[in-house]
Amino acid sequence: LQDPLRPVLVDVRSVGCGVFPTLCLLNTSCDQNITKYHEGTKVIGVASKPIKKGEEVSDNYYPAAAFLERTERRKWLEKHYWFQCECNACEENLPVMKDMSEEPLKFVCDKCGNKDLTEDKEKCNRCGETFDFRAKTKLVKELKEKIDNSINIYYSSDLYDAKKFSEIIERDYTRL
Repeated sequence: LQDPLRPVLVDVRSVGCGVFPTLCLLNTSCDQNITKYHEGTKVIGVASKPIKKGEEVSDNYYPAAAFLERTERRKWLEKHYWFQCECNACEENLPVMKDMSEEPLKFVCDKCGNKDLTEDKEKCNRCGETFDFRAKTKLVKELKEKIDNSINIYYSSDLYDAKKFSEIIERDYTRL
């Protein structure tokens, strides 16, 4: 957890291996929509972002789109898993976090999924849904503050109590 080159709160330790047939049905995505954790002999999958009805549930083999650019991700996946990744993150060539603006530049329409809502638009040009860029930006800033506060709480505890941290996250992030 202390390595500055790894994303915060990622603690990967090899503790053994197992066969989980249901998990084998998931496709991979560099921008996955579930996160897994182990609880005894079970693997629990938790949605890491909203999943719409009919949308594919996807896992991530590593590396995530937010931390490694597409060419490097594809090289790594080809070397380790022998396939050329064609997930949405690779097809859309999502930017890595270090290249992203601190302030939101675009939002996604809640109604139709249009990914091109910018500051100069008051309505979605695809479905006509009204849109308030300033209000959405304010929500993002509030959410970022809550995340920062939660991370500080996590790091200030003596044992980095993951269960307590999970309860804080669940309480504070009902919007997600």
